[in-house]
Amino acid sequence: METKPSRIKHLYEFGPFRLDPQKRLLTRGTDPVSLTPKVIETLVVLIENRDRVVSKDDLMKILWPDSFVEESNLSQNVFVLRKALGDSSQERRYIVNVPGRGYQFAETVREVEQAQLGAQLGTTQEVEETLRLESRSRARVVVEQVAPRRGPIGVRTGIAVAIAALIGVGVLVYRSRVGRLAERTGPVVGLPAVKMRPAVAVLGFRNLSGREDTKWLSVALVEMLNTELAAGEHLRIIPGEQVARASRDVPWGEADTLAKDSLLRLRSNLGTDYVALGSYTILEDGNKRRIRLDLRLQDAAAGETVAEDAVTGNEADLFDLISEAGSRMRERLAIGNMSREQAAQARSSLPSNPKAERLYAEGLAKLESFDALAARDLFEKATGADPKHALSHSGLAEAWAELGYDTKAREEAAKAFGLSHNLSREEQLSIEGRYRELSNDLPAAIEIYRTLRTFFPDDLDYALRLASAQSRSGQGKDALQTVALMRSLGEPANKDARIDLAEASAAEALSDFRRSQQAAVAAATRADAQGSHLLLAVAKSREAWASVRLGDTDRAFAAYSKARQLWIAGGNQRSAAAALSGIANLLGDKGDFVGARKAFDEALLEFRKIGDMGNLASCSHNLGVLLTQQGDLPQARKHLEEALSLQRAIKNERGVASDLDDIGNVMLSMGDTANALRVKEQALEIFRRIGNKFGEGVTTLNMGEVLFAQDRLNDARTKYDEAMAVAQHLGSKRELGYCLADIAGILIAQDRLDEARTAAERSIEVRKEIHGEVQLAESQIRLAQALLEQGKPAEAEPLAHSAAAVFDKQDASGDASLSYSVLAQLLMAEGKPQEAQAAANRGLRLARASGDVWMRFESELAAARAKEATGKLFEAREELAPILVQSAKFGSAGYGLQARLLRGEIEAKSGQFSAARAELTAVKSEAQLKDFRLIARKATASLANLPR
Repeated sequence: METKPSRIKHLYEFGPFRLDPQKRLLTRGTDPVSLTPKVIETLVVLIENRDRVVSKDDLMKILWPDSFVEESNLSQNVFVLRKALGDSSQERRYIVNVPGRGYQFAETVREVEQAQLGAQLGTTQEVEETLRLESRSRARVVVEQVAPRRGPIGVRTGIAVAIAALIGVGVLVYRSRVGRLAERTGPVVGLPAVKMRPAVAVLGFRNLSGREDTKWLSVALVEMLNTELAAGEHLRIIPGEQVARASRDVPWGEADTLAKDSLLRLRSNLGTDYVALGSYTILEDGNKRRIRLDLRLQDAAAGETVAEDAVTGNEADLFDLISEAGSRMRERLAIGNMSREQAAQARSSLPSNPKAERLYAEGLAKLESFDALAARDLFEKATGADPKHALSHSGLAEAWAELGYDTKAREEAAKAFGLSHNLSREEQLSIEGRYRELSNDLPAAIEIYRTLRTFFPDDLDYALRLASAQSRSGQGKDALQTVALMRSLGEPANKDARIDLAEASAAEALSDFRRSQQAAVAAATRADAQGSHLLLAVAKSREAWASVRLGDTDRAFAAYSKARQLWIAGGNQRSAAAALSGIANLLGDKGDFVGARKAFDEALLEFRKIGDMGNLASCSHNLGVLLTQQGDLPQARKHLEEALSLQRAIKNERGVASDLDDIGNVMLSMGDTANALRVKEQALEIFRRIGNKFGEGVTTLNMGEVLFAQDRLNDARTKYDEAMAVAQHLGSKRELGYCLADIAGILIAQDRLDEARTAAERSIEVRKEIHGEVQLAESQIRLAQALLEQGKPAEAEPLAHSAAAVFDKQDASGDASLSYSVLAQLLMAEGKPQEAQAAANRGLRLARASGDVWMRFESELAAARAKEATGKLFEAREELAPILVQSAKFGSAGYGLQARLLRGEIEAKSGQFSAARAELTAVKSEAQLKDFRLIARKATASLANLPR
């Protein structure tokens, strides 16, 4: 069941609606109705077959001819369509469901026939053009002539897609994933070859007058000429932001004509067949100013000039000037002139007045030079000068997005979409796709980009955007299939480094970090060969991120450092600061807290200067985590709450969840377990809602630590096991190390010492692999605790000394206090009471400085045991009093039981046997009840030593 091609253009009217099936546009009155292409197509099929019931099977075959999809997809389309048309469950005016048969369009439809295309448009070419549009929209065929013209500025592609995936990557950088090793994605075998149309890159025009007030014309003339050349779908136009990147890689300076070697380098860098460049000058003509534009068209492959032209026109009539220049260049390229409809659409894509034209052009220039803050201000003025210019709103949306204001970006993208109805269908879909992305409506964005890729199969940028949306939505396998389609294109498109970067992102979505790393390395190799330094920087950043997840911190450090160097050289301060934030995280992982703090402070200063709120929030979060490790809890909480406020302001749910989780960690250290658990539950709910398994695993692990502090050992172990399963599934060595160390702690409390030792040793093995000095020291302390309880203090003492040295070096007061407390107990077990007392005292000072409640309990218990061991029984008993009070206050029965166990042992040594028996008996009973079997065993042993 297909629609018949016709030379008549049909519009369908029903109720207050009008449907243009060729443009895929539904309007209510004069207002466009926002629907995805697949929903619009559903409506077209139902209307064009309104005389019959269309079965669900037929609908699905028409809508998804080459894919297997669930029936729920069709049901969702019908639901969305009914909602848009105003159908309710009580009244089905437009679409009725015939049980057991399918759907039928029930409203009366008036079919409006416009004039014969030949009479309306006037040329055979225009008739063929419209028929070609019909065949695309109705039969979904892959056509030969497709046009990848530069999309609206709000839809920046290629390197912008790659950079966006890397900015702000530090929120949960301390967790990592690793996946299976897979073969690189190759081209799809058996696909028909895609005919690649000639590609043209408009490089720009020199301002011969040198006047600042006419500098903006260079960008404006490029934008206009791109629009002229794109019309008719005969050429592929290289997007302006890619040309801006190439200007840094292959600088052509003030040249009006490029030498052969420069042309060949540009062909390699941009994948272009032709380049257009030239100059303009202002000619004073009385009260009018005229512009002379000189153009040259050069063949990038042959390295020769194809054509030279000069046109002159009034400055106030830029569109006419460029129309003349574009017409001549189209003639040289043998692609014919634009139709009247195409000319109208081209004019609609430009601002309506000279002031808006200048502001829009200046905004583009700032955005392409990575100055999003200045671009935002210019686009705001441009939208004020011409509120109905869709592309100015798109530019403003992009500037807001780069500054981290997702809500504002989404609002502007929505305005752009609402104003795009006068643009070409390609521009409309392109703008809507970006709007759907910014709205996190990734299924709709994917459908739109898939439609664009089908219509324009030789346009690499649309395929890249499709793969990016698929990866972001977790559809890694689909993204890899899109990558394979890109590799099936002809050369040089299929050798583009951005394809490898797309594969790296897709592999990450599948948690296959080894493959992601390999693809990033391949992208770096290609980018280097292409001479694209900014793409090389993207590849190095991607390699660093994958290496972090694989636990290869040395490689990650080297890659981030190289990326930062390249970003700085390329003038991208935002990405350079993001790379520095990644370096700061790695320094913290390696235990260089001083270096990490310095790097974080520098990155924060840079993000504040450029107004990047998203990355400022991420960086502030990571500094808060670092300060937590150092024991500076008040400052840690301050930075984390600042990050939370920023993430809420920009409505970043993932960032909010990350901040809540780490604020919960600070609350836990301060003894507020109830609120710590509360905020972690909020974080976990968000991570689950947005489908972030990595964040879910981290938060689950941290919830286990809160439950352990609340003496809920079995519940804590359940959380640790859940987190361990996630870590193993994702291949996260770093998180696996945390899980094993925490599980060892529970096993010690449960007196399962052999198992505890095994878990601690496994944790050490994992942490040695990832070269995490501080994390390794944490595991060494856990193993030392297990060995102490096994009666092997001499074996454990070197571990405690080593860990203490690491924590001292890094000024990590909380962890250092624990290491000295454990060391004090080991020295007591070895019969070294004086050394034990010194270690205990040092641990006590550090714990009080850190503000960590649990470290203070550990150190106070160690100090009391040291005094008991040296015969200072009264002083030891006095040391226990505040522990008993504070442990009750913070709801920690475990530390209370340990204090009472020591008090019973002191009473026994003091000859107070009756009191000792009562205390130890109660401790034994309560410890068994709460599963603190180690304490229960020690109480049992002490009871056995009492005289009968």
